[in-house]
Amino acid sequence: MLQPDRVVKTTCPYCGVGCQIDLLLKDGLIYRVNGRFDNDVNQGSKGK
Repeated sequence: MLQPDRVVKTTCPYCGVGCQIDLLLKDGLIYRVNGRFDNDVNQGSKGK
């Protein structure tokens, strides 16, 4: 399984709700986006 070099915690820019997401980076490229389970807004969901 691919392991990230770095994880960047950020806020989704799509709408004004403020869902928190983690960007997993490998060699400077984002290869996965995860919803943050510790965020009350999205509770780990990446949307529909």
